[in-house]
Amino acid sequence: MRKFSFIIGGIAIAALIISACQKKGLMDYAGPSSIYFQPIAGYPNPNSTPQMYFVVKRAGKSDTAMNFAASKMDAALNDTMWGNFGLFYSDDATACEFMMPFRITGDTSAVDRKFKLRVIDTATNTPAADFSIDPEKCIVKAGKTEALIPISFKRTQAMKSAYQYVTVELEAGFDFSVEYNQYLISGKNFKNTLRRTFGMLDQYPAPTWWRGNNSYGASMFGKFSKTKFLHMVDYFGIPEDGWSGLAVAQVSGYAQLFNCHLKRMITAGTPVMDKDDLTGEVTQMSAGTSASSVCDL
Repeated sequence: MRKFSFIIGGIAIAALIISACQKKGLMDYAGPSSIYFQPIAGYPNPNSTPQMYFVVKRAGKSDTAMNFAASKMDAALNDTMWGNFGLFYSDDATACEFMMPFRITGDTSAVDRKFKLRVIDTATNTPAADFSIDPEKCIVKAGKTEALIPISFKRTQAMKSAYQYVTVELEAGFDFSVEYNQYLISGKNFKNTLRRTFGMLDQYPAPTWWRGNNSYGASMFGKFSKTKFLHMVDYFGIPEDGWSGLAVAQVSGYAQLFNCHLKRMITAGTPVMDKDDLTGEVTQMSAGTSASSVCDL
């Protein structure tokens, strides 16, 4: 009977130890130190707001650090982070860096530790000359459990028409394993923690109702361009972020006023000029085909 009680007690103690390890969280992982990308969605809790860090490269100026919250949450196997030169940086920005966030399992170290990172060519459409990752910077510093490592994108013409993507993957080697390779998001849904995709665009952001040549905004104001939009901002005195919440009737009303404004400028011999965001072609600015042509000139 005493032997049976001892066995039962041992089982109970083991269960408590396992439970305690589970409750303490990831950093008590008992295997070799692993390196991984911090998951975006639902980490460390379902309502968390992920952050990305950028450094802007400006011609003839000092670098400027910026903080950017992820604009999209990817439901795919690995997470994607998006950036946009047109939204965050002025026209003199020549390049920018995503600061890739890494974490490790296990204990800290008294010395710097290196890790391996490779580019997945089949999931990357950015030419090798237009981005860079310095392997010498792929280090977790002594005493640290996380690292921010830059991937630099050059500002290119291709970004004006489509996102340029780079997908990277962690590999075992140097001082870290990659055994912690997935993260439970919810239920049976797992996220890959070894891969991450970074996408960069260079388009000034249009209001939601003016995105695409078949949008309501295009029918009222014509093709979107940064030049046209900023002229509207100046003419109407409505800041950039004030245009996104306009109702359909408001869009129609402003389109009529804008159309008349452009006609008055033509009559005065000072037509307003527009510039195509993609080609750079300069033409006379015009409103959309659905904008009213009734004007008191």
